[in-house]
Amino acid sequence: MSTQFLDSEHSRVHLELVEQLQGMTRSATMIIDGWEDQLKRSLYGTAAGRVGEPTIVMGLQDVTGRRGNAVAIMDTAEDAMKEMLIESAACFLGVVTDDPNVMKSFRRMFEQKYEWIITMACWVHQTNTLVGEICRYPAAKSAIQRGNRVVTFFNNSHYWGGQLKGAALAEKITRGLKKNCESRWYALILLAMSVSAHRVPLNTIIARPEARKATAGLSAVNPDVISIVRDNDDDFWPWLTRVIRIARPFVDSIAECEGRSVTLADCMLSLLGAAYQLSKLDQNEDDTSAFRAFRKHAHAVVDKRFLTMATPLHRLALFLHPLCRKLAVLDADGYTLRDHKRTALQIAINKWGWAEEEGRKLAADMDEYAACRDPFAGGTSDARLWWKRLNVAAKQHPIKPFTEAILGLVPHSAEIERLFSACSGIQSPKRNSLNVETFSKLAKVRSSLVEEARRRAPPKIKSPSAAQAAPATPAATTTAELAPVVTIVTRINRH
Repeated sequence: MSTQFLDSEHSRVHLELVEQLQGMTRSATMIIDGWEDQLKRSLYGTAAGRVGEPTIVMGLQDVTGRRGNAVAIMDTAEDAMKEMLIESAACFLGVVTDDPNVMKSFRRMFEQKYEWIITMACWVHQTNTLVGEICRYPAAKSAIQRGNRVVTFFNNSHYWGGQLKGAALAEKITRGLKKNCESRWYALILLAMSVSAHRVPLNTIIARPEARKATAGLSAVNPDVISIVRDNDDDFWPWLTRVIRIARPFVDSIAECEGRSVTLADCMLSLLGAAYQLSKLDQNEDDTSAFRAFRKHAHAVVDKRFLTMATPLHRLALFLHPLCRKLAVLDADGYTLRDHKRTALQIAINKWGWAEEEGRKLAADMDEYAACRDPFAGGTSDARLWWKRLNVAAKQHPIKPFTEAILGLVPHSAEIERLFSACSGIQSPKRNSLNVETFSKLAKVRSSLVEEARRRAPPKIKSPSAAQAAPATPAATTTAELAPVVTIVTRINRH
């Protein structure tokens, strides 16, 4: 009976999703990533997304027993499209994946077969890689490892973990200790912040005599953990603080960039803002050679990663943000107006097959847009909304449909990560023998029901006091407010 209900509900959801996909003519972004479930099966999830809209789960495919190469991933993508009745990737304009070599090969293969497709590496994964490279600095890495050791001990000890929790509550600390996990975006900074917040309770615990020496056959705190918390060499707690100060702007950038309404231009702005915060860190709080060397290392990592992440497509998207048209044009290779026009024409003519006359109109529009002349004067912080409301005819001004397409590309694969998180909730110790077909049906139905619940939920009404305390205004709404980050772009480009 349960199988009949599942099949019936899945059929309803499947037909609705197929109808939605068929209405997305070259406007959706394919999101694909791999995952290992509790049965150690290698599963690939595929979804279709558009900026500002719910993501459509296309299904899960089992590639267990196959080589994890680009051909296998290509077959997975083709199978997912076939299941959703998509012919020749007709509904897709872009593909986004994480950035290991096998995914790079897959993106090249997909782009060769479907020439109009724009492929991208997941922006959030790349930012997470940047944070990881910053924290590979030897002293920072050592502090993180020691912090992880402290967390592991107290989380694995029923007695001492409970004692620490009580001591933390006495200090009005309600958060627990978080362990680092490289596959989770926020884990590293959560580890550092949770351990730093527990500094007083940890020192209170290890000051007890029974914590330093086993009594009556009862275990004490491990000597290495005591040594870490005491920090007689003054080498642990200061470095934990430095890691938080340096890495937190980029971790916050990850949180800003994983939303559904985020565009390529928003990602560029967020990274530039994080780099600007790094450049403005107050040295008076830590005027030591160790901190200066660590900050210099962080600058070098940001410089290197920026050159990789800020592709011509991302730079063009930043230019197409109405508040950033001046910010994105610099007298530097790759950032001139000529460079932006070249990128746009390569996409429009070479990939999308626009006629030469349309290309000339697009180039002319970009000149007028860069000069802030009518009808392209003005702007708002919501770039997509501004272009959508721009009162011009698409045939006369092809820059409008071109920009709407570019800013409609989903720049990250966070939605697939959320799908995998939901799938982890579907599997449990009592329900871990689901075959992949049933698993995929459950994931698709669950995703559809969650979106339906969101649509039906009443809008949240903020109280007047909350609205006054936290006004919903963007961090930067004018070109003048964004101007300081120009120096970041210029400095990075000169490397």
